[in-house]
Amino acid sequence: MADSHSPGTLITQSFGVDHGLDVVDPIERLRRTIRTDDHVQPRDVSPDRFPMPVESAVEIETSGIVLAVESQLYIRDSAGRMLEEVQLETSRSLPDDTYFIEPGGLIKIYIRVDSALEISQEGATTELNFGETSRIAIGSCSTHDRPATTVTVPRDPFDLLPAISSFGSALKTTSPERAFPTHRGHPPKLILGDELDIPEGLEPPASNIEIHVPPRFDSIFAVAPLAYYLGAPIKDGPPRVVGPSWEHSLEHDGDLEQGIERTLEQIFLLDCVTRTEGIYQIDLHEREHIEGSVDLDFSSLYEDRHDRRVASYLDVPFETVESAIPDWKHAAHVEPVPASIEALPYLVDDLALIRTADPEPVSEDAIQTGATQGLVRGDELGNFNGQFQDYQSAASSGLLRGSVSTDAEYIHPAEPAETIEETWVGEGTPIGASKALPEAFENRTGRSISTGTIDISVVCNADEMAEEGDVVDDAYGPRSDAELPFDVNIRTDTTTKELADIFAEERDFLHYIGHIDDDGFRCTDGRLDAATIDNVGVDAFFLNACQSYEQGMELVRAGAIGGIVTVRDVANLGAVKIGRAVAQLLNCGFPLRSALDVARDESLIGCHYIVVGDGGLSIVQPVSGTPHLGEVDRSGEDFELRIELFGASPGMGGVFSPHLDGISQYYLASGSIPPVTVSADDLEAFLHNENFPVRRNTWIDWSNDLSIDQF
Repeated sequence: MADSHSPGTLITQSFGVDHGLDVVDPIERLRRTIRTDDHVQPRDVSPDRFPMPVESAVEIETSGIVLAVESQLYIRDSAGRMLEEVQLETSRSLPDDTYFIEPGGLIKIYIRVDSALEISQEGATTELNFGETSRIAIGSCSTHDRPATTVTVPRDPFDLLPAISSFGSALKTTSPERAFPTHRGHPPKLILGDELDIPEGLEPPASNIEIHVPPRFDSIFAVAPLAYYLGAPIKDGPPRVVGPSWEHSLEHDGDLEQGIERTLEQIFLLDCVTRTEGIYQIDLHEREHIEGSVDLDFSSLYEDRHDRRVASYLDVPFETVESAIPDWKHAAHVEPVPASIEALPYLVDDLALIRTADPEPVSEDAIQTGATQGLVRGDELGNFNGQFQDYQSAASSGLLRGSVSTDAEYIHPAEPAETIEETWVGEGTPIGASKALPEAFENRTGRSISTGTIDISVVCNADEMAEEGDVVDDAYGPRSDAELPFDVNIRTDTTTKELADIFAEERDFLHYIGHIDDDGFRCTDGRLDAATIDNVGVDAFFLNACQSYEQGMELVRAGAIGGIVTVRDVANLGAVKIGRAVAQLLNCGFPLRSALDVARDESLIGCHYIVVGDGGLSIVQPVSGTPHLGEVDRSGEDFELRIELFGASPGMGGVFSPHLDGISQYYLASGSIPPVTVSADDLEAFLHNENFPVRRNTWIDWSNDLSIDQF
């Protein structure tokens, strides 16, 4: 299987704390600080000192290590086999031996200890004490992958069959561990050309499984995620998965796309359950949910051959496991034309479901009122009339953020997916989905390496909108600490040159507040049209102005990765609410798409905002590893807690365990987990363990600002 290129992680002496190390993923802009009891001078050592895959490794001498609070630690023996799991608010004493300690988190690190070990998790820290000064090795690996190579493909569907078949070569394993996103490499890049060119070494690993579909763009696009996940080649033929002595139809009630989705979801779920017999022997909720209903020996399946394992999975009726399948993270509605081909590797890397039905046209009147199905969420309809009157009043009073004349073609996915996020790839301006651009994915893979601070600029070019500048400054500021350094820069009343220079500078995020009209951004000395900027250095942006869609598209074409824009006029009051919510959510580690999906509920005009470019980009790392939204209902003396998980990069397959006393179970980290009944004391502690959004009466509050008396 081909390796995907990755720049790896860096382990250096910390510049944020007196004693410790910084582990940095320079591409994903992730940072983890490890505090030490002593001043340390790390020296590089061979990654071979670890039985698990490690890119970078250092050795230090210290008597103890302090980590930020962890919900659990995995303790492994000298061969990497799991010994036990240490939960929050518990302690362990281990005798003199060799151990590998694996904390949770987005940056994968392993701590090698060749001594006795005391583990204590209390309050906001996890302490590892070695009794005396000891040599400790720390290894890490990046979660980020880039395409390892490029496949050239003509505009003929027959040539697309072997091109998509090459995607599976990026898998790091065909074992059930491929359900972890870190075990799935990035598929090769696709570019359109005159002749098919597939470099050597890109053969799919599952030579004893084939996928057959008709050689049409729609069927090939739809089956691409399944072919990648199975590591199987695609052949011309009636739609089915074929093994040495078995086959499985890919149609469900005559619908190919639905059949493909069901097949992928079932195999993925059962991989997640079966992998609990491997290197992560955890108590998984989804296993408990289905174990009594399926006649499967997961221990034997884990050791079985790939094709026989898949055959056993597909022998189970889909309806038996359907209720345990997690909410899928991402659905991509893709126009089945050659121009869409170059986006496929990036969608497949996210394990997105791909649909190709023609979109439905949307009228401007429907957008303006938010009345079209799917444009206004159901829990927002109760506030519709009053907010729309506020919007009309703002329009008549000149309190809109600019005005742009447009002849845009608005569309809406014909078959909205029940997924956390939706994307449109094709012509037209989508309503109810993000607008993906191949250039955005290219810009992300070419993202510059950074080991320093998170650079955020807030630009306010309208005095009457200064309120938003104040609230977003407050929102971005609280995480400015040594372990996650921020540099928030506020600019007001910029000239066209000043604003162009800000866009051109390399920075992580720009939040623009002001007016946009037909000629571009309104500045103190005229208008700046983003189309005149040759090179944009800003990774991501939020253009909180009227009809900022075209300006945002130009920023992506010139180098940005993604951003939030508007497709209609927006009133100032609603824009402030959306701006505040987006800033807070991004600051909690929500990706662009998920942040906007949650923030839309803050105002009726939320349906006027969409994401352009790569909406999976996160500006900062989430504290707990998985961004989440809570809801709470009182149930007598206790409380019912519901948690919705918004999987961050790099895709489906992670796990989540809430920081709640007495809960040791894990859940697949995508969508809603079953409600949990908690005591008042446990809920109070959970609300203040980290700051996360809580939905109350359709609006968003923040957990650190809440007490149990408010429920």
